[in-house]
Amino acid sequence: MWTCKSTTWMRRPSGPVPWARCWSAADDLQRRFDENLNKLTADFDLGKVSVLQEIAKAKKKPAEARAVIQIGIVIGGADGDFDKDEQAIVREACCTLDLPPHEFDL
Repeated sequence: MWTCKSTTWMRRPSGPVPWARCWSAADDLQRRFDENLNKLTADFDLGKVSVLQEIAKAKKKPAEARAVIQIGIVIGGADGDFDKDEQAIVREACCTLDLPPHEFDL
C-alpha cells in the first residue's frame, strides 16, 4: 500500500505513477516514530510537549484516538512489563484525547 502527500494517482498502461513524492505507509510510520523518539531523547520535556501535540491531532477522530492509546499500551508493554510510569504516560495521552483512562484499564 502506498500513501502520498497528494493521493492523486494517474493510471497508465505501464502502471501507477504518483504525482507527488510517495512512500510506503510503514516507512512513513517508522520515520515519524524515529523523529518523535529523537525529540524525546534530546530534551524529554520539550519532546513530550511535541509528541502530545502530535497525539492531539487524533482527537476529532474517535477510532483513531483509541488506536493511538492502544498502540501506546502495546509499546509500553513490549518488554513484558507495562509499569506504572508507562501507564501514567498513556493516561496523559488519554487526557489529551479526551478519552477516559478507565476505558483502557489505566
